[in-house]
Amino acid sequence: MPKIGTGSVDTAPIYLRIVEALSRDVASGHLVGGDALPPHRNLAKALGVSPGTITRAYLEAETRGLIEGHVGRGTRVSGLAARAGQANETASAKPRSEEIRNRNFATLNLALNEPPMVQSLYRLADVFAELGNNPESWLDFCSYGPSAGFDAHRVSFARWITSQGLPADSRRMAVCKGAQHAISLAFSVSTARGDTVLVESFTYTGVRSAAAQNDLRLCAVPMDDEGILPEALEEAARRTGARVAYLVPTLQNPTTSVMSLKRREDIIEIARRLNLILVEDDVYGALIPGAPPPLAALAPDICFYISSLSKTVCPALRTGFILAPNDRFFSAISSRLQATMITATSLDTVIASRLIETGAARIIIDDVRTESQRRTRAAQELLGPDVALKSKDGGFHIWLPMPAEKAEEVLSAAVVNGIAITPPSSIEGSGDGQSGLRLCLGAPSFEDLTAGLNSLRPLLIST
Repeated sequence: MPKIGTGSVDTAPIYLRIVEALSRDVASGHLVGGDALPPHRNLAKALGVSPGTITRAYLEAETRGLIEGHVGRGTRVSGLAARAGQANETASAKPRSEEIRNRNFATLNLALNEPPMVQSLYRLADVFAELGNNPESWLDFCSYGPSAGFDAHRVSFARWITSQGLPADSRRMAVCKGAQHAISLAFSVSTARGDTVLVESFTYTGVRSAAAQNDLRLCAVPMDDEGILPEALEEAARRTGARVAYLVPTLQNPTTSVMSLKRREDIIEIARRLNLILVEDDVYGALIPGAPPPLAALAPDICFYISSLSKTVCPALRTGFILAPNDRFFSAISSRLQATMITATSLDTVIASRLIETGAARIIIDDVRTESQRRTRAAQELLGPDVALKSKDGGFHIWLPMPAEKAEEVLSAAVVNGIAITPPSSIEGSGDGQSGLRLCLGAPSFEDLTAGLNSLRPLLIST
């Protein structure tokens, strides 16, 4: 393994210190053209930094012409940079830098997990036009409202959730600024600083931010094809003393798993026995007709239920809702909303409520589901049988399970080829060497998506 130090000016970002150390090693002859550099994960572990830091360092080093990424061969020292030495490093890097920039980094974004907006835009336009023509119908909502939201909107969202199999009491429902906001609220009222929250071994990136904001530790619990394992959940709860578990039972992010009814019942039985509070994130539930009922429908007294319209109707609608398991938790959430933002109600909420009341939201979700099915089929066909792939009919992200080292290598090669993918380190928590890549199919145009998947396939097979 080539020796790369990190000694440099302490005020420089870590990734730049790594690049500078690499430059010195090339100039001194310690590294020569063609030398293989360590995989991202190995070097990150050796230096005590995140794999994302190494990815950024390698990209900067490639931009300077110091290294080259080769499909199937990993990352190696550039022969040109090694021959030129430190004296000519700047001159030799310039044409290489221009060449890299001409590749249009991240021209295809497969990291942004949002629904495909195709026919949906026209449905939204109709609602906007209606509201514009009838301002008297929403002027009452232009002032500050109750901290948990206006009653009319809470009733609308409660009906929406009830139509999806969860009888919801609007008196225990609060409006918030998206599901991410709701997750943070649930953590803030159900935990104390320093507590542990149990999560699936591969989990939503935003839950890490919510945990950090509330000074919480996350404990990754092993999964199978249905999601979190009941016996592993029980073991982790007993070992850590955790009082809260965060779960995505339907169309899990990132693995696309859907818990069976039996699995949900097993999870609830354990939660009741160990006095666990469950935070259920159901932002994708409406996309999967026929899915088992939410955890909160089976155990409403121990579950926070969270959903929004951002993942099913329109990502710009930053309106979410949280159903509290009891009046005490609802009161605590209302107090948090009052203290931090007075009220979460906004014109977003007016639009979201109107989409629900007119039936437009349901039509948009049907459109999103149909387009997502088309994109998933295209991904299956273009990536081919040689690429292991997990998906669910109606979802707009897919999961490619693979060893952690390979995932990091594919990520690096993809970025160089202009394809943005969520770094495995931001969703992985198992630490057992297994990982994967989540590909989000909703944001690009269909034409860009198919072209990008064609470019990605050889990287997945050869890396």
